[in-house]
Amino acid sequence: MSLSINSLSTSYANLQVLWDVSLHVDKGEVVSLIGANGAGKSTLLKSIMAIIRYRNGSIVFEGQSLKGLYPHQVVARGIAYVPEGRRLFPSMSVEENLRMGAPRKCEDLDSRLDSVFSLFPAVNARKKQSASTLSGGEQQMVAIGRALMTKPRMLLLDELSFGLSPKVFERVLDAIEETNHLGVSILLAEQNSERALEVSKRAYIMENGRISSEGKSQELINDSRVREAYLGIVD
Repeated sequence: MSLSINSLSTSYANLQVLWDVSLHVDKGEVVSLIGANGAGKSTLLKSIMAIIRYRNGSIVFEGQSLKGLYPHQVVARGIAYVPEGRRLFPSMSVEENLRMGAPRKCEDLDSRLDSVFSLFPAVNARKKQSASTLSGGEQQMVAIGRALMTKPRMLLLDELSFGLSPKVFERVLDAIEETNHLGVSILLAEQNSERALEVSKRAYIMENGRISSEGKSQELINDSRVREAYLGIVD
């Protein structure tokens, strides 16, 4: 098992957001986390990354607890995070943004850059441009590329479809699937529930900070309640 979360509870000050959340991601697996805006998906990813400190429960990655670590230490353990909204450095060039994702002492920096540029040719063509001049889809590719510069074994993705046209979103998903084929485990938090279920093996549904359902993605796609509530399909 790659990632194991058990009975996790997280709060912002006195406001509890996550309630006894448990899930797991196996090695090399793509797992989707779907739910409405405000369901707690982003909070869960930030808890894994130690951006938010959780109150109770446990997070274990590759057999080691992440409790008490800082974000950079979680990254060093092999987990990378692409936040909602990209969060690039707009005045810096594409290549500079990518370099920010690499470790300070990185002997294979050029090789890592080449891997990202191979995955995202459109980014390679604009590597000297400032990030602020890119389209939303190109910025998302840079954000993913920056995360991949850490050579992660697990990738956390928060709302990849945010601000993207369906066509561009498909191109981004193709890159994510290619990344997974290289052996990177993926936890995808996404409001575009239909595509998230289609590209993942298993899925969890979050409602009001709790896991309300889980199962194989194809089974959830065929579930009438899920189809109506999250896919907008009434049988």
